[in-house]
Amino acid sequence: MADRIPYENTLAAYWEQRRRWEGNISVVGRQSQAVVGDLNRLKTFKTGRALLSCVQVCGKEILIDTDSETLSESQYSGEKPVPKLEPKLASTLSCNARVVAWPRKGVDYWSTNADGTAVGSTVAGRSNGRLTEFPGTGKGMRAAVLYAPSRFQNCFILTRVDALFHELVHAYRAARGHITSCRVEGDDYEGVAEGCVAGQIPHFQRTGMGEFYAIVLTNVLRSERGDTRLRGSHASHIVLPEEVADSQAFLANTAQKNALLRFAAEEPLLFRKLAVLKEIPFNPFAALFS
Repeated sequence: MADRIPYENTLAAYWEQRRRWEGNISVVGRQSQAVVGDLNRLKTFKTGRALLSCVQVCGKEILIDTDSETLSESQYSGEKPVPKLEPKLASTLSCNARVVAWPRKGVDYWSTNADGTAVGSTVAGRSNGRLTEFPGTGKGMRAAVLYAPSRFQNCFILTRVDALFHELVHAYRAARGHITSCRVEGDDYEGVAEGCVAGQIPHFQRTGMGEFYAIVLTNVLRSERGDTRLRGSHASHIVLPEEVADSQAFLANTAQKNALLRFAAEEPLLFRKLAVLKEIPFNPFAALFS
């Protein structure tokens, strides 16, 4: 950071004001109280407790920031300053959240991002103003979830808790060093997604593997709540058709089944915790070994 802008003007410096929620999860920002309420709400569900318990033992701290989702990549990376101790308050106009790298003082943002990326994969970033592919180390990274509860009102079928859970899935995989990337032509998040899901997966043709996992896990959470409307895509917000909103029918597609088997291999602890929740109507993780 020293060769760019003063550290005290970076987002990383702002994040040092964080307050611990539980274990290795911290919260910062003007909507922190609402986030704590959402985290406590997640704990009331078995699916939520499964994910949170895995996050707690992943070995990396995870921060939830309620103020900074609308900042630019160059502000996250420390190439441009943010208002000291007071980042721009997130807009309430759109339903969006994301996960970014959380570098330690003196550590490059893109190096941190590479630590969250799997060995054999790369993450696109900028070095000295030029677009560069950074090779993944698989070491795992501290992750910041940029999530403003106020932005999630009338968001398709998703609730605030759904959105937070979805982003925590991404943060957990980043903390584990399991993000894999590829180019997805014309996708709605800058053309880069985590892993490519093959085109033969219905409704998920242009969805990265990481988004596929986060959507399916969140659908399990929704099903546990008794909601039969399940999300069917990331790029276009559609409801999963009834004929495949069933665990066995979902697994009847070989590509989808293989994707979840890959998840089981990469995230065995979380998979085992989900697989025992057989009472949840839509839970393809449980159905894999029923």
